[in-house]
Amino acid sequence: MKKGFTLIELMVVIAMIAIITAVVIPKFVEAKYKAYVYNTFKGEDIKVSDDVVDTLVSKASNKEELVKLVNEYIESIDKDSFLKKEEPKKESDIDTIVLIVKKGTIIQTKNDSSSFPTW
Repeated sequence: MKKGFTLIELMVVIAMIAIITAVVIPKFVEAKYKAYVYNTFKGEDIKVSDDVVDTLVSKASNKEELVKLVNEYIESIDKDSFLKKEEPKKESDIDTIVLIVKKGTIIQTKNDSSSFPTW
């Protein structure tokens, strides 16, 4: 009896390695692109959501295109809008629900002091 592998067994192993490689390499490239995008935004002191990163990475077919998309996105952001502070709204402008605790029961009222059933 001969020892060793048959040609079919070797071909099956090579085919399995090829399939695994075909799945893993694109995911690796995508992860590399995402890391580039996150680092670019971090360098600009911009917090970015995962949806934005996913959109930018999915639109790019290569790294040069990704760099171009990221730079266009950074230029389109109005950085001054992040620094502006809004005036706090007055309580009369907000329709808040106030919880009044009285003797263990909670009564809900609007800020105009109308009771819950009259809403």
